[in-house]
Amino acid sequence: LSNSEAMFSTLIAYKDEAYYAEHALIRLETLYGSRQYRIFAVLNVRVTEWDASTASFADAKAFQSYIQRAQTRAFYETGVDVAADANILTLITCDRSYGGIQGRLVIMAVEE
Repeated sequence: LSNSEAMFSTLIAYKDEAYYAEHALIRLETLYGSRQYRIFAVLNVRVTEWDASTASFADAKAFQSYIQRAQTRAFYETGVDVAADANILTLITCDRSYGGIQGRLVIMAVEE
């Protein structure tokens, strides 16, 4: 959805480290309360490369491996640590500038 007015297209701005520096926090408000998350990785993937939407892990080691993979592929270093017992929020949207119709932008954040 890059360069469009479509829903979630503004997330593409997170590819720019300067934008991230000014917008590193995500506040999620629901009927049950609000939570705050700090972004720790912004990256591109193709649908067939990696399932960034994984929600269940065999153990803490598998979770940490998942987090490390995201941080390694990230556009820039955020300096945000993610503990083995952390809750994370993953936002995924289309990004045709990376991989055409298979391209995705992934923004991952840890609950504070």
